[in-house]
Amino acid sequence: PEDLRIIIRNGNIAIAGGRPRGTLYGVYSFLEDYLGVRFLTHDHTHVPRANRRQVIGPINRFYHPPMSHRWPNYKINDEHPNFAARLRCNTETHDDQLGGITEIPVFGHSFYRQVPWKKYAKTNPEFFGMRDGKVITEQKNAQLCLTNPHVLDIVTKVVLDELAANPGQRSIEVSQNDGGYKCQCPNCEKIDRREESGAGTLLLFVNAVAERVTKKYPNVRVGALAYKYSQKPPKNIKAHPNVIIQLTSHDCSITDPIETSTYPASVQFRQDLEGWGHICDHINLWYYNTDFAMYHMPIPNMRILEPNIRYFVDNGVKGMFAQSVFNAPHAGLSDVMNYMTARLLWDPNASSDELMDEFLNLHYGQAGPLIRTFIDRMHDSAEEKGIQHG
Repeated sequence: PEDLRIIIRNGNIAIAGGRPRGTLYGVYSFLEDYLGVRFLTHDHTHVPRANRRQVIGPINRFYHPPMSHRWPNYKINDEHPNFAARLRCNTETHDDQLGGITEIPVFGHSFYRQVPWKKYAKTNPEFFGMRDGKVITEQKNAQLCLTNPHVLDIVTKVVLDELAANPGQRSIEVSQNDGGYKCQCPNCEKIDRREESGAGTLLLFVNAVAERVTKKYPNVRVGALAYKYSQKPPKNIKAHPNVIIQLTSHDCSITDPIETSTYPASVQFRQDLEGWGHICDHINLWYYNTDFAMYHMPIPNMRILEPNIRYFVDNGVKGMFAQSVFNAPHAGLSDVMNYMTARLLWDPNASSDELMDEFLNLHYGQAGPLIRTFIDRMHDSAEEKGIQHG
């Protein structure tokens, strides 16, 4: 859908691509790569003065973006879908002229709405997870009992009804709630102990939903978060061919590249990513591009962005949602971070240093080098102090 080709020869230019976004992205790539245009913010597009003697071509270029799902979760992209499209963020607009939303979006916490707490907590407390011998039905901490056959029937019906109401939909989420604890009832515990992970019951449940969905909608994929207690892959279970696992990096170091970090959570993440790669064909990532300990402040995570994204692509990650400051128009260094993240998700071989300097100098002019000095000092200080997490 997003492959593109640019051919320039004999005084002609041809830009073509797959539907629905390939040709559009081909035009943006032509403007950037051959004319020097830069889409910096929603209200600042840098257009250099044309050189009448400039010769472009001959060129015969094909490009296949390595990630099919790209979403830097900054407020600017949500509020300005035209700008998001120019940065090739393919999840931000329903406008068909901008290519619409990718078929594989971000997967969130879906059990809240599929088995609503308000609807079932009093009448069917057995639908919810057990902890220390007691059923946890408080909304904040409630997870589901995934070995309860009635829960499987309810979730499957909600999923099939949603797909029936949206005939063009190509993916659906079946995913644990945020926070809370996995069910410790005897049936769930037996599976999770055997699999050495809370992902045991989760993946069996998601596989069962996917099997039922595939019979009626063979081209629809079912997505689930591997998060907190389910992040470690199960020992013996493989994902259904139509299942997408969205792994999370919530505790990884913010100052060390994941590939080489000795920080315990980063080491564990590497093992989890490798493990899921052995049992699942489709892996997306929920990447934490901020630190909730200092959510709206600049943090020293800019140097690891390039090596991390490249590491993810090299290890089979097909798409990335970058959890960022989504609820404030200007926070930390959101404009430059959004630019760097979007450009690296589109082309992981780009240089983050060059992208940073390009943005700072074009957008801030003479103040650009001073801001770069501040960024370098912030990162140098964190490295000298050995800070790895907020």
